[in-house]
Amino acid sequence: MIVSVLTAQATSPEAAQQVCRIFYESLELHREPGWLRSSCMTRIDDPRGIFVHEHWSNRAAWEAWQGSVADRFLREEAAPFLDTPWETSLYEGGYVAAAK
Repeated sequence: MIVSVLTAQATSPEAAQQVCRIFYESLELHREPGWLRSSCMTRIDDPRGIFVHEHWSNRAAWEAWQGSVADRFLREEAAPFLDTPWETSLYEGGYVAAAK
């Protein structure tokens, strides 16, 4: 499994919420092969901060998503609300815990 973490700074707390709304409304575009789940949140200590957390079945699926029409659309829709570009980090391996 691959986890991608995207972070960015919005122009305002309201803009950060709008980016998360765009992200949520675009999930039907985001349901690419290999996509497992994702979330978009704003920081508690800086509500302009945006955190996107995605789980992918494998790196090939994540790489196929990068630069796809749906990925470009999502980034273009969010761009007017951002002060900074997205920073992306990838993680793999490890364990996932869940409530029983």
